[in-house]
Amino acid sequence: MSDDDKKVIDGAVEAAKKVVDDEKTTKEDIEAATKALNDVLMPIGAKLYEQAQKESQESGDKSQDESTDSEKKGKDDGPIEGEVVDEK
Repeated sequence: MSDDDKKVIDGAVEAAKKVVDDEKTTKEDIEAATKALNDVLMPIGAKLYEQAQKESQESGDKSQDESTDSEKKGKDDGPIEGEVVDEK
């Protein structure tokens, strides 16, 4: 997570805390603060999710490239544990 994202989140959290701590806060104020906080968090969360997906794909691609021919052949040699095989 970048430092800029952390600053944005910290700012949004502080703003939400101020709303909650205010004695004149209404239900609508809290709902608005919650929405504002979510509006900040959602894009950052989506960005982190996409980054994790890319890293997962890259590591998956590397592990597939490293498998040997015998490992590739062994994948089709029979049923896998837990696999249902319908033999007629």
